[in-house]
Amino acid sequence: MEAQEPQLFLKFKRMLDKFTPHVKERWAAFFALLTIYLLRVFFINPGWALCTYFVSIYILNRFVLFLTPIDSDENSTILPSYQDTEFKPFERKLSEFKFWKSVMAAIVIGNFVAFFRFLDLPVFWQL
Repeated sequence: MEAQEPQLFLKFKRMLDKFTPHVKERWAAFFALLTIYLLRVFFINPGWALCTYFVSIYILNRFVLFLTPIDSDENSTILPSYQDTEFKPFERKLSEFKFWKSVMAAIVIGNFVAFFRFLDLPVFWQL
């Protein structure tokens, strides 16, 4: 069993490496899975408020990290001036591929969790 773990990890890594240059196809797959999840949760099998809340908050967190630049001086409150610093390109805290991978995992886990009725926890107050 221990020898199979590296093999499975390598196969998964190779599959991700093959998907890396196909940006449009990756995001199309994500939106297809998101649509399936939302249709399933809202129309086919209503409920899953808590699961949907967790998935949406996680995706929102990842989206904010994706839009946030890397800041080498996090505690600096002084705006940079053009004379003092050189040009730095916009670098994200979370790359596009890592963003896609994490939100895709969230949707897959959300779809998986929605199969089990005992995980549909009741929500008695508004979130």
